[in-house]
Amino acid sequence: MLKKIFHPDHLIVTTISLLLIGVLVFFAFNLSFLNPVARALRGFTMSSIYYKVMNATGEKQQSDLITLVDMTELHQRGDIADLIAVIYSMEPRRIGVDIIFEGEKDDVEGDEKLAYYADDCSDKLVTAFKLLNYNGHEFTGSVHSFFTQFLNVTEGFTNAMTDEARSIRSYNVSYNYKGEQKFSLPAQIAMAEGFDVKGKKNQHTINFKAVDFPVVSWKDIGKHPELIKDRIVLVGTTKEEGDMHYTPIGKMSGLHVLAYATLSMMEGYEVSEAGFWLVLLIAFFAGCVTNVVDTVFKTLARNRRSTLMLFIMSSGLYVKFIYFTLMVLLTWGSFALYTRGHFNIDTILALSTIVFIGEGRLLYRGILTVLKRYNISIWKKSLYAQEI
Repeated sequence: MLKKIFHPDHLIVTTISLLLIGVLVFFAFNLSFLNPVARALRGFTMSSIYYKVMNATGEKQQSDLITLVDMTELHQRGDIADLIAVIYSMEPRRIGVDIIFEGEKDDVEGDEKLAYYADDCSDKLVTAFKLLNYNGHEFTGSVHSFFTQFLNVTEGFTNAMTDEARSIRSYNVSYNYKGEQKFSLPAQIAMAEGFDVKGKKNQHTINFKAVDFPVVSWKDIGKHPELIKDRIVLVGTTKEEGDMHYTPIGKMSGLHVLAYATLSMMEGYEVSEAGFWLVLLIAFFAGCVTNVVDTVFKTLARNRRSTLMLFIMSSGLYVKFIYFTLMVLLTWGSFALYTRGHFNIDTILALSTIVFIGEGRLLYRGILTVLKRYNISIWKKSLYAQEI
């Protein structure tokens, strides 16, 4: 039995399975009509499943740190200025405004009021700006609120890069813009609260954990002082379709994304990613284990001639059971490592290897058949010599 467990055939079958997966992936990424498949492969990660599981189990805990103020229906700058002043008077820890007041408007009074309150609240205020014209390496343009030209107001960019599936999974701490380090709005808030984010990994993975951020309408701001005082208040829109984004846990407003990113940075949440060679090694190990288990099961079944065992072997149910069990163990093992150790292993390759191990065996048997036909004796040493 030990010879069958440690037989080189398992290594060969797994290698063939991995090569088959590589060929399929190559075609998916290089044939134009398979572009949708390629985008799906690039965009899919196991972290999406982890976050969905964590958000689907149990009740969400309400954040005791961040409050969102929705001003979707508020359009006049003077009214927005009044809202900021009211929030400031209620003694929040920090105010983040996810709005860019680009250029001065005809409403001179509203502009003046906005600039006045921005200056008056500047010790707690962080305003948004946008970086523009990304060329793959850096941004070459930007858009700011008009009052930043003459006021010393803290700014943070609100650009969130998406993956191939157009989903937001991370938020950059900073970008190099025209020789200067520009920080994001979540990073500015975290630094203002005394957290060191400069020394962290720049592309910060967002922790979309099961948490609810209380949302207060601008109309009801005075009714909920307990949700403003000593809390970080993010002001913006939560119902505007143009500011909705896809995330691993579904579609949400840009303001919610900022809240998750801010909380993640303040909690020091960092995720380490497994490198390619480790992912490949795990996939290879998973393939070998699958083939070994299948071989052992077949050997034991041949020694037992019961009706039940004959049925199981003839129907092929045992193969499905083996595959399912190994895939569950692999998925939950990586899930535990992600949630407890903040270490992400992309198990897609390993899971695919388990699925394709049967095809690997078929191809290997085909190779052995050719070797037998040409009287190359190597095939006689194979575990599958009796099957060809």
